[in-house]
Amino acid sequence: MNINTNLSSLIVQSSLKSATKGLNTAIERMTTGFRINNARDNAANFSISTSMSTKISAYEVAEENASMGLDLVNTASGALDQMSDKLSRLRALQEQANNGTYGPDSIKAIRQEADAIVDEIERLYNTTEYNGIKLFVGTEKNQGTADLIVKVSPRDVSAMTALADVDEAASLTSGTYSISSADELAKLAKMTNAGLIGKNTEFVLANDIDLSAYSSGAGWTPIGNKTNAFQGTFDGNGYIISNLYINNPNGEGALFWGNVSAKIKNLGLENINVSAKNATGLINEANSIYNCYVTGDVESLEKNNAGWSPGLMAQSVNNVEYCYSKGSIYGYDIAAGLVGVVDTISNSYSTADASIDRWARQPSFGDASGLVSTVQGSIENCFATGDVYAEARGFGAGLVSHMNGQLMKNCYSTGTVTRANVYTGSLVGYASGTTFENCYALSNITGGTSGTAGAFCAGGSSLTAVNSFYLNSFDTSGIAAFGQGGTVTNCQSYNGGVPFTADDLKPPVEDDKDYAELYFQVGTSSSESSRVSCSIAFSMNGLNSLRKIEDKDNLARIDEMIRTVSAKQTEFGSTQNRLESALEEISVQYENLLSSRSTFRDADIAEESSAYIRNQILQQASATLLATANQTPSIALQLL
Repeated sequence: MNINTNLSSLIVQSSLKSATKGLNTAIERMTTGFRINNARDNAANFSISTSMSTKISAYEVAEENASMGLDLVNTASGALDQMSDKLSRLRALQEQANNGTYGPDSIKAIRQEADAIVDEIERLYNTTEYNGIKLFVGTEKNQGTADLIVKVSPRDVSAMTALADVDEAASLTSGTYSISSADELAKLAKMTNAGLIGKNTEFVLANDIDLSAYSSGAGWTPIGNKTNAFQGTFDGNGYIISNLYINNPNGEGALFWGNVSAKIKNLGLENINVSAKNATGLINEANSIYNCYVTGDVESLEKNNAGWSPGLMAQSVNNVEYCYSKGSIYGYDIAAGLVGVVDTISNSYSTADASIDRWARQPSFGDASGLVSTVQGSIENCFATGDVYAEARGFGAGLVSHMNGQLMKNCYSTGTVTRANVYTGSLVGYASGTTFENCYALSNITGGTSGTAGAFCAGGSSLTAVNSFYLNSFDTSGIAAFGQGGTVTNCQSYNGGVPFTADDLKPPVEDDKDYAELYFQVGTSSSESSRVSCSIAFSMNGLNSLRKIEDKDNLARIDEMIRTVSAKQTEFGSTQNRLESALEEISVQYENLLSSRSTFRDADIAEESSAYIRNQILQQASATLLATANQTPSIALQLL
């Protein structure tokens, strides 16, 4: 018999601990419902179970993502359905307007409903959203500062040679160079005037330039002269050159002095003040001017014509497109709101006032016009709203003084024309062999009864007006459609608003927004297979042009917009199918993972309750026997 070591007690204590541990395990499993609660229960299965739990949580989020994505696409699709219905109604109205059996009041009513439909489509396009996200409207691109008709995303000039790094005595025959400062622009003028700049060169603005430093004395020296004209390409890159000042009564005045090879594009020229014998704003002569504008004042002092036809932007250009001017132009004999002489011009306008000197020595000569002095070819989608002052001189016109081309289409003028003593036209002064199609002669003619006046054209021959309109006040004031006769087909008086504005000149193919794809995360990984993409946002550029209910070509524009909306509806339908399929797949994967995890981790409550009772009985028995075992050493006292 041992006193120091009670082996019976130790045996019972071990059994008690084991029973208590088993009892605690059973309690934990029954209260949590899990057979594996920590890694010590089963390290391998615990790892597998944890991985499955992570995937299950991921699929729960993916299911919510897919459901929200489907709701978003359904919202967008519902708005498109409304747009499609309204475009169908607009098309029906356009077909009515094209019929030719409707009078002015009926056309006005059709136009009012068409305007309301376009307004509603525009509202749906701009306001449809889901969870704070504008669905159809794209995000603004990084653009230059110039307020151009066609918005420009500036070119990267980092790889270009800076003109500041070029030797001023070097001859440049080709290459592209960046210009970042007024000093560099002045360097270009110095090199051009020295005959060092070839026609295969291009110069690109890197930022806005302020020419205020050249505002004293004669001011700015033009880039080019009569001996060495600028003949390269100048890309404004969406930026602005401001505060051009020139005071040269006996010489030339313009930012550029070019020739027929010069090309200017994407440039804003703001707040100019130019006064010279031969003066204009941007350039005297060029091959083309694209997407530019000029604001400010020009005074050209050349007398007795002398081959000089000043415009606020330019004197003579082959082609002008997407350009405009604001301010005033004064010419001794000739003045035009935008350009003096042009071959073809389109999508351009002027709000500038144009005036000539009434006291000049040749009262039967000279002309003032709202947009162009002479058009040699065609003019389309243009307008002028400035006042024209040609009192006691030869010609005055709200839009064009001399129309030598074959076609004027979709054009109008609204400014007041002060009557000239030879020809005064609300739209054109004198033309030969010209057809006026869908044009609006809305410039009021004031200032007496001298000379010949006309709505579409005052003087000329072989003239035709088709589907065009003129101020209804001309009917009572005795101003005919053509001052010297012409053919009029489906033309009528008009007292409505302007047929289109500057916003409508923006080309539908150009856009100032990005329409990035929207991604729906419908899987559990970062791979492409876990994403569904859809271009929810889209462009409706040209929507305002659908208001031109009097233009028979408008039907084609409406059809194009219907095709755009229809294509987007098809795309949305495909995305809806993919998201619904993704939801079904997620549901299957989710259920399978739950079942598999249950096999690994969930407790069998019947089994655990049996273990609980067993261990509870063992614990109670061990406790009773431990008390007995602890009394065994005391028996030794009976031997003493």
